[in-house]
Amino acid sequence: MKAKRYTEERGVRILGEVESGQSIAQTARDYAVSEATIHRRRKKFGKVQISEARRLKELEAENRRLKRIVAQQVQLGLGDAVEPYEGQTQRPRRTIPLLY
Repeated sequence: MKAKRYTEERGVRILGEVESGQSIAQTARDYAVSEATIHRRRKKFGKVQISEARRLKELEAENRRLKRIVAQQVQLGLGDAVEPYEGQTQRPRRTIPLLY
């Protein structure tokens, strides 16, 4: 069975109730989530506001997109323009025609 995905807003709202004094067990029962989920969200979000949680989600999505672009460039042989990390050797550049 596929797990449900809840919005960051709901996660922040749940954490707000826990911070206001309601027990984690009671909050978990009220929202039908596990206590581990609440602890995981507390670790990820801490004391952020809803707008900050949205921005965090946008930044994570942008980071995934940029990582994908870099990986595609490396596959096409364009990644040699980047300096290698210390201790890495530089591979010879492959000559692959670019398809634009």
